[in-house]
Amino acid sequence: MKGTKIYDNKFTLGDKIATGGFATIHLAEKATPEELSGKLVVKIAKIEDRKGINASVYKEAELLAQFKHKNIVRLHKLPPMRGKTSERIWANAGTIQGRPAFFLMEYLRGGTLQDYMDHVKQLSSAETAAIGIQVARGLDHVHKKNFAHNDLKLENIVFRTPVEAGKPFDPVLIDFGIATKVKVQVNQGTIYIMSPEQLALAQDTTPPEVREEQEEGLDKTKVDVWGLGIVLYYLLTGELPFRGRGTKGTTSRILNNQPLAINSLAKAPVDDYLEELILEGCLSKNPRHRLELIELGRALRDIAAGVTAGRSGAMKRLR
Repeated sequence: MKGTKIYDNKFTLGDKIATGGFATIHLAEKATPEELSGKLVVKIAKIEDRKGINASVYKEAELLAQFKHKNIVRLHKLPPMRGKTSERIWANAGTIQGRPAFFLMEYLRGGTLQDYMDHVKQLSSAETAAIGIQVARGLDHVHKKNFAHNDLKLENIVFRTPVEAGKPFDPVLIDFGIATKVKVQVNQGTIYIMSPEQLALAQDTTPPEVREEQEEGLDKTKVDVWGLGIVLYYLLTGELPFRGRGTKGTTSRILNNQPLAINSLAKAPVDDYLEELILEGCLSKNPRHRLELIELGRALRDIAAGVTAGRSGAMKRLR
């Protein structure tokens, strides 16, 4: 698709920088008018026959349009088409076969949290809390809009600018493709970060109407608290708390096992209170025992105490 002009020739697709289950992300070049001439990215639906791919893209755009927070990726509205006066949130690329849906976002050039962890391996308690508090603030904004992210993993947390030693972290939440308003998704998402209550419902064989009522009762905020606990655990240890052989093994560990103590895996001593927050306040099997985000955020703020990055991230070329 590189070089393809879309949206009345206002944008040209550049290098592909990421791909997912439903869409690919490209740099956008030669954008007009002038106020949109900086680097942007286009998220565009994959050209496939599967139903719902276009719908998932424009629904994500409509969702992002509701969020205004520094720790959530910014949606850029499309300028008016020729002869029109109103801006648009998403559109279809009429110059591409299948007319895939697309929308514009800011260009986040700092790499994913997973990229950074591949480079540094483990973080200190204060660094982990400094990243965690900002992710928690972004999630809190999502929850106040009555949504849940549902797929909080390191690949879905991206730095706005490259991490530099001595400067603050600036993590940003991306990929709201399976975010939901009314109920959490139980059959979608990444298996190793799914909460016990999601997995239990996914395995449930009761009639659909019973399962639907149970799904309605899931606390979507606590599902994201679980996901944040997975992220924090990994930042401190470089390992996932629940990882088995294949889907069945991972599911069994999430439902039945307790994670290893963080201090047994971390190279440097981890703050005991932070370890308790993660293991008891985030990764409790019972969602009612997990912390509210506001409680977790206060604790992380105190541990972070304004710390900056201890190490810079590795510079990467665009894929």
